[in-house]
Amino acid sequence: MAAKQTYSVRLDSDQRLQLDARAESMEVPVGYLIRLAIDAYLKQQEEKDYLSEVEKRIAVTIDRLARQVAKDRAEQQMVVGMLDYLREWLAFTLPTPADKNQANDLMRERDKVFWERLPLQFTNTTKAKVTTYLEEKTRAALPCPTCGTGSLYPKEGKRGLYWYCSNLKASPRCEATFPDADGRPLFPSAETTGQ
Repeated sequence: MAAKQTYSVRLDSDQRLQLDARAESMEVPVGYLIRLAIDAYLKQQEEKDYLSEVEKRIAVTIDRLARQVAKDRAEQQMVVGMLDYLREWLAFTLPTPADKNQANDLMRERDKVFWERLPLQFTNTTKAKVTTYLEEKTRAALPCPTCGTGSLYPKEGKRGLYWYCSNLKASPRCEATFPDADGRPLFPSAETTGQ
């Protein structure tokens, strides 16, 4: 046999009179109306918790998709840049010097220029909007004072806005968080940390 749970409800005199009048008009006991109200409240809380969980899952999925899109676009831009550069390099036709040594010198110079310019094709800014946005976001990010390798980003939590380290899921893991102070992370002072 399941144990019954007891709830305590405090009503002022006006509320009690309204509840009595409503129960009398519906011809049901007052306790029944109170039970219905509690059931409705508990069901509403369950729905809120469920919707909150769904919202978290959607946010995580969107974040993963955004990172994958950024990665795919960056890789696509690197491949396209490399192909464009190779096409340009291959399209350049060497004049046919009369001297074979002069042709070999020209070919070595061309190879040298090619290998010097090759890394620049991979480090130039990408045209993909998502990747450019992430590059700007990373460039503007503050370095994490705890690990020194991560960057700090803002996030909305249960207690409001806070800042977390980008190495939260990396290896080695950095779980540093800082409260928000007008859109900037609030770092602990040297006196507070005891240093």
